[in-house]
Amino acid sequence: MKKLIAILLSLTFVLSVSVCAGTIMPGYSEQKTVTATYRATDAPVYSVDITWGSMVFVYAKKSAGLWDPETHTYSNAVTEGWQYPVDSTSGLAANEIKITNHSNAEIGYTVTFAPSSTLTRSDTSYTLEKDTDTIATAVGTSIDNAPYKIARLVLNGETPSESFDVGTLNVTISTQ
Repeated sequence: MKKLIAILLSLTFVLSVSVCAGTIMPGYSEQKTVTATYRATDAPVYSVDITWGSMVFVYAKKSAGLWDPETHTYSNAVTEGWQYPVDSTSGLAANEIKITNHSNAEIGYTVTFAPSSTLTRSDTSYTLEKDTDTIATAVGTSIDNAPYKIARLVLNGETPSESFDVGTLNVTISTQ
């Protein structure tokens, strides 16, 4: 009986080894396509606020101001020229555009102005201040201290005797 068990065990061992040896033969190869995924953990996220002044400009003629008969003095004298009253909503002067960068990357901006036909026919000219610039990343700043720049449209010369459309401003944001 011992011989029979020994023969069966030997036979089982030999068959299992021969099966394994028979499935992987010299020259055997197997292929598997390997893929990779790129994840940009620091990908730029762009968020920019554009805040406009009222864009309502005033041309004032020179005035000594309001006469006070009680004190025999003038108050609130006015010098002649273009005025840009502060907008109570935005806190900006009427001719200002504030560009604030809340992005994790530097941005650029360009402000362009298309004057109206009335402006081009008048004795009034214009200049753009800070019309092209870059603004640093907001990384490391608080919301209230985000980096910003202010561009301005400044009018020069006299205005026609009536109100008129000055033109159209455009702000373009770019990546750096």
